[in-house]
Amino acid sequence: MKRPVVVFHVGMAKAGSSAIQHLLAANLDALTEIGVHIPHAETLEQSGRATGGNAEHLWEVITRCDSQSETADAIKKWLAESVAPEGKTLLSSEFLGALSEEQVAILAQVTDEFADARIVLVLRDIYDHAFSVWTHKSKEGWETESFNEFCNSNYIHPPAGRVGTPFEPLLKYSRHFDDVRVGHHSNEPGALATMFLELAGIEIPAGKIIDQDKVVNPSMSLEEIELVRVLNEVDPTGKAAQRLGDGFLRQSRSGSPIPDDPEALLALENELGESVREINERFFGGQSVLRFRSETLEGSAQSPSPVAMKAVEVLGEEIGLLWGYILGSLESRLSEWERSPARFAPEIPEEFDPIEYLRINPDVLLAGADPYRHFATSGRAKGRLWRVSDRKPF
Repeated sequence: MKRPVVVFHVGMAKAGSSAIQHLLAANLDALTEIGVHIPHAETLEQSGRATGGNAEHLWEVITRCDSQSETADAIKKWLAESVAPEGKTLLSSEFLGALSEEQVAILAQVTDEFADARIVLVLRDIYDHAFSVWTHKSKEGWETESFNEFCNSNYIHPPAGRVGTPFEPLLKYSRHFDDVRVGHHSNEPGALATMFLELAGIEIPAGKIIDQDKVVNPSMSLEEIELVRVLNEVDPTGKAAQRLGDGFLRQSRSGSPIPDDPEALLALENELGESVREINERFFGGQSVLRFRSETLEGSAQSPSPVAMKAVEVLGEEIGLLWGYILGSLESRLSEWERSPARFAPEIPEEFDPIEYLRINPDVLLAGADPYRHFATSGRAKGRLWRVSDRKPF
């Protein structure tokens, strides 16, 4: 009897994962007709926005375990409930790439008890991928570095749990799974859908594929990114930057060109050149499929206009002056708060700064609340931030 097949799509951030998951959700009926099982399909589509995919819960189950035996039992139970007894079962999530080496090894061993496993990854040209990751992190309020600084630090050497190069997940899965298939991201209409379905071994009859040209995550322009970065400089919560970025992305657009940064490109080539050559040799038959710059985008970008950059400069100055005025006015109340009985409550951390707490939580500031009392009675229990140690200080 032919064994069933489990296809794990190990999604890479900013490499078409959302578009692929939208494709699966839109074509659920057609996939079911040809014997492809998509468990937890309701998780794949949320109004066209990015999701954790239908394997996010598998990642959650694995990461809650404390031992190898507990991990193996949890994976076995989850797969038993999710994998179809015949045909193909397709699981997709960017969280799969965040599993540790040990967890991937256990996943491979347990999956082999149920079915033949196939790993599918889609890689994007390195410079283009780095720029998209930087853009996304800027919009989410996590990045205040320039693109060149980001390439030389957090992209090549990402902190634990952060998005960086795709090489580690690829090599990690290659060491424990025999069938690993790698595709190259393309912006050509329909190319991503066609390539993914081919790698997964799925054949939807011609003319039946729905929304194969869907693009879920467009890009911001360079001017928009600079405006978002200015907000990141002065708003440590990142909330204002995220709202502004979401507003830009809701506009109708076909995508923005990626700017040229020769220094960033050189840094990526020097640090990652050997890895790119190894991947092309191993997964693309020695052809230079994976590149640093996409041929279709090279030389197409333009620098921000002087007017836009002046707007960035003025906005930064005005917001800075506003915060300076607000924080200055709070100094007069500092002595009052220092006498607050709540200052010595056990819930108050030793390094607690009342002004920083109000700056991070402007709703508390607007309410005129005592920051010590607010944090001790409700802020701590609700998980309110009280300091921002991983952001650039104002």
